[in-house]
Amino acid sequence: MRDQADIAIDIADVIVFVTDIKQGVTEADEEIALMLKKSKKPIVLVCNKADNFGRVTDDIYEFYNLGIGDPHAVSSVNAIGIGDVLDAIYEHFPENNLEEEDDTIIKVALIGKPNVGKSSLINKILGENRVIVSNIAGTTRDAIDSSFENEFGKYVFIDTAGIRRKNKVTENLEKYSVMRTLLAVERADVCILMIDANEGVTEQDAKIAGEAHEAGKGIIIAVNKWDAIEKNDKTTREYEHQIRMVLSFLPYAEIMYVSALTGQRLPKLFDMIDTVIE
Repeated sequence: MRDQADIAIDIADVIVFVTDIKQGVTEADEEIALMLKKSKKPIVLVCNKADNFGRVTDDIYEFYNLGIGDPHAVSSVNAIGIGDVLDAIYEHFPENNLEEEDDTIIKVALIGKPNVGKSSLINKILGENRVIVSNIAGTTRDAIDSSFENEFGKYVFIDTAGIRRKNKVTENLEKYSVMRTLLAVERADVCILMIDANEGVTEQDAKIAGEAHEAGKGIIIAVNKWDAIEKNDKTTREYEHQIRMVLSFLPYAEIMYVSALTGQRLPKLFDMIDTVIE
């Protein structure tokens, strides 16, 4: 997670540092403040949980000791003080940042169940640990964009939180993740549905694929972890038959057998994306 924070700091125009006014300045706050000052990026210091807004105690003055500017007292629960923070963020925006969107950039959303290797695939393509990878299902909570350019063209890969079964979506955070995933599908040009080769295609995969199908997106079915499967001369044909049976509404979708771990067939993935776009 520290590596993720370093990457986020590196690509950010403005950094919002959120602290807890009730706890006061902690040792962790001081460490983070030091790390942020080294970045030389504009920092907006936010003191959250100032629920008695208008009667902020002298506690806020302690945060000047962090040496990163004026603290802004807010209450996220009551949506108080947010406007001042937005104004402070806006002041640091680079000038002439309203660039026209490049029509040549292909937006690719990776969709699928939790823990099928979506983040690993993006990291393999990017060659860096841009997205958190864990064997704990559901590590990616939000849709994350990663820009990439190679000899095939310009791409934005959108890593999405895996969509669980409805009856397992109990946390508000998970519901938010599902909503963000559906929005990611909506703004993508091509969706890559990732399937775990060890599990085979499931009803849950069909539901996720259905969202992309209903949105009218180009779809590529990528069977991941193919390197971990014992194969014979019938394996590929049997897998394809199973996929076509369960995902019968996607006869147009191309099927690829890949490995995010080894990079198997990833160059061909770009050829396939360009073919689908055409």
